[in-house]
Amino acid sequence: MSTPPVTAACAGLGGLRADSHDHWSAIESADPELIREQQSAALGAQLRSVLARSEFYRHKLAAAGASVEDVKTVDDLCELPFTHKEELICSQTEHPPLGGHSGVTMAEVERVHASSGTTGKPSYIGVTAADARRWREAVARAYYAQGVRSNSAVTMGFGIGFFVGGIPVQQALAAIGATAIPVGVGATERLIEASTDLRADVLTCTPTYAAHL
Repeated sequence: MSTPPVTAACAGLGGLRADSHDHWSAIESADPELIREQQSAALGAQLRSVLARSEFYRHKLAAAGASVEDVKTVDDLCELPFTHKEELICSQTEHPPLGGHSGVTMAEVERVHASSGTTGKPSYIGVTAADARRWREAVARAYYAQGVRSNSAVTMGFGIGFFVGGIPVQQALAAIGATAIPVGVGATERLIEASTDLRADVLTCTPTYAAHL
């Protein structure tokens, strides 16, 4: 579901650029107590947004006897009930298209991702512009931490589609300034050829596919 605004220090959204050569966002090397404070503030804002916008979570918290007032810090997360995938699937079936848990309307959604549906009906996840921005930031941090830089050429062995490893990864690579080579899945020979021709120095894919190559 859509997330509320949090501080720039916590989100690391300083123009979507690296704060230093060693890390993408200054918050990554901040004092642990500061990080904890930022996390707790963001958690409180998220819970208030959930209660205001999601009937599903209002009922769920009420049924569990959980109160937002009891959640002061991330240490209090144990006071909140778990949400299981089956509940989300039922919510989506009963309240299409995104379910009563989503907290946003389709008009607020920038794009939609989905599960594979291998165990039943796929579950759809609506992503707002704010969600996409934070998602891109999180993935950029991960790839930057692994050594991807603006002069990197990255072969993508993920499909650009419903799968969450496609569009978010491409957007994160663009934020870093790296070159994405979106070969996708099911084209091993082409992936090898393109990686060789374009002098790719990074491969992102599933571990089993990398072992296969």
